[in-house]
Amino acid sequence: MSSLDATPTSNETTGIREWAAVSAGLIGAFMAVLNIQITNASLLDIEGGIGTGVDNGAWISTAYLVGEIIVIPLTAYLSEVFSFRRLLLVTRSCS
Repeated sequence: MSSLDATPTSNETTGIREWAAVSAGLIGAFMAVLNIQITNASLLDIEGGIGTGVDNGAWISTAYLVGEIIVIPLTAYLSEVFSFRRLLLVTRSCS
């Protein structure tokens, strides 16, 4: 019997670690969508605060999305280099 003939057993179950990882990913995706929605909802206040018009104000949302797209994968790299604990401590102290 070769390894290609092996059928998966029904005893394999999904553990708590897998569910925690999926849940954390879902929460992260939800927070990313929520953050951009908050930015878009407060766009008029932001435009008024910096004294720009609607045409230039649209770039605020775009710049936020570009920053978010850069930082999300960069976080994985930085947590590998500096450790996740140190990264959280530094980012928490900066905000």
